[in-house]
Amino acid sequence: MAWFPDVSDDRIAPSVKRSLLPWLALFGLFQPLEARGEDVTAKALVDRVLETRAVSSGFVLRAKLSVSDSVSGTREAAQIRIKGSRSDQGMRLLYQVLWPPAHKGETLYLESSDDGGVTGYLFAPTDKTQPVTPSLLGTPFLESDLTIEDLAGDFWHWPKPFLTGKEIVRGIPCMVVELRAPPESRSSYSKIRAWISYEKSLPMQLLKFGRDGNPLNRIVVTKLARNGELWAPVITSVQAVRQTRETTLELSGGDYGIDIPASDFSLEEIKKFALTPGSPLPHRSKE
Repeated sequence: MAWFPDVSDDRIAPSVKRSLLPWLALFGLFQPLEARGEDVTAKALVDRVLETRAVSSGFVLRAKLSVSDSVSGTREAAQIRIKGSRSDQGMRLLYQVLWPPAHKGETLYLESSDDGGVTGYLFAPTDKTQPVTPSLLGTPFLESDLTIEDLAGDFWHWPKPFLTGKEIVRGIPCMVVELRAPPESRSSYSKIRAWISYEKSLPMQLLKFGRDGNPLNRIVVTKLARNGELWAPVITSVQAVRQTRETTLELSGGDYGIDIPASDFSLEEIKKFALTPGSPLPHRSKE
């Protein structure tokens, strides 16, 4: 499941705009929305999604990312660690491969600022780094149906979202919000529809359309968990339209509300992790 791209452009993207949050830029952790039904507007829903994902403390998650093909019968899987923490300037995120051993330590680092800038790089052991540039945004993450752009979640900041209706997704009432890419956007997508539960303030489904206007993939939360006032997607499915592949992300453990030192996000620590035998989760999961 090699995924480190071979791209010569070494310019760091000056701005991919905002919204780097847990894996989780897709869905994340959410609190219930006080408003109900007809009182909710598209902008209010999107604003609430952004506000409740601006976590004030650190987290470490462990997840399984699997890619299967119903025709060929192939299936590949990887264990990843997602580490995030807020700073005075914004949000830091690491996506690190724990398993398989041949790819342990491969890392995507992303850093977002509260004023809208996003930078980052890819790291492959033992000493290869590559800046995240606009040309890399469409790169599949671990050869899955999720891209670096999907993880950045910039679409939540597209202007003038609007409601298109109401639907039930896996038994949960949702309001359908459509977001369209502005003309200056370098996104691979022209528009995205989000089925958002106004009760949970959680997008239960996303449908992403290519620049040609045709649907590309559908992302669906298939299992939820609640911890106090927070909701989180436990299992998320990504299905490419008119394809036989399916990507599944399943969270298996982790901690929220923990202090993570800034040094954990340094390139030195990333390299050190890649060379450390085993793949322990450094914080005990809360049952």
